[in-house]
Amino acid sequence: MKEVILPLLMITMLTGCKAESTPAPQNVSDNTVNTGIACSDGKKTFLSFTDGLYIVEEDSGELVMLTDEDSSVKFTDNDWVYYTNYTENTFCRIKKDGTEKEILHNEVCSDAVLYNNRIYFQEKSDGKTFSMNTDGTDKKDVTDWYYSDFILVDGNMYYIWFDNTVNRCKLGDIDDAYNYDVIYNGRCESLNYYDGKLFFFENPTYFDENYGGDIVCTDLNGKSKQKISSGFYDKVKVYDGKIYFRKGEEIFEEETLCSMDLNGENITEIADNVYDYNVVDNRIYILYEDSSVGTIKTDGTEKTTFNYKE
Repeated sequence: MKEVILPLLMITMLTGCKAESTPAPQNVSDNTVNTGIACSDGKKTFLSFTDGLYIVEEDSGELVMLTDEDSSVKFTDNDWVYYTNYTENTFCRIKKDGTEKEILHNEVCSDAVLYNNRIYFQEKSDGKTFSMNTDGTDKKDVTDWYYSDFILVDGNMYYIWFDNTVNRCKLGDIDDAYNYDVIYNGRCESLNYYDGKLFFFENPTYFDENYGGDIVCTDLNGKSKQKISSGFYDKVKVYDGKIYFRKGEEIFEEETLCSMDLNGENITEIADNVYDYNVVDNRIYILYEDSSVGTIKTDGTEKTTFNYKE
């Protein structure tokens, strides 16, 4: 394994991104709190770069390479780290010490989440969804169509359909998936779950240069709609009582990372030139427009860019 010594600031630990083997709700697309940049097991942080998957040691500040494959880290479970392997176009797991690697699925997985002791994942090629045990056995079909932003809550799967509506079906097999309900009829993206509510970005006037869209929340039946904030926003993620999003001055120029309270108040600018990001615990891991990766506290302080070499 390869080691790089980094400032101790960079190893501040993240706990909220860990996927537990319980029926607790898990967000997906972007995992939906996890874009595939960072996740944690509560003790160590795991980072993805195009040149490999790394672990940040808590005490030493060392960035240690677990594998040199182009990776997108998804979650941890027991002794394993689960990730999409773009070098081999597979979905894999690797021991946290890098000593053992297993291929679980021979397709690239765009989304993957651990829920109730099973992995639910979506193939990038055709959007089909499957479930399997954590060791890759007992694979089952869940859906045979494409959608985005799936979230698992109380035995149900919530997702955004190809027509951008928010749908819900029982979490089971394909027959269950076909018995779905349209719970919100709008042009939606960035579906999140937090504290018994669904949050998403609704863009009712697609490509309108004079109006962006609304950050909205509803109950789990799609009722009690509440408009939280409006603007040129995208990549909305709800985490630990805050709404995070990118904003811009006009459409397609959203690259300033911001946060606000769940009621839309106290909008705070955090970082500029942001392409994507993960929020975990009190830190944000950011992929910048220039492909560099850094970390910053959620209040916008202690900004650090990862400088590493093989």
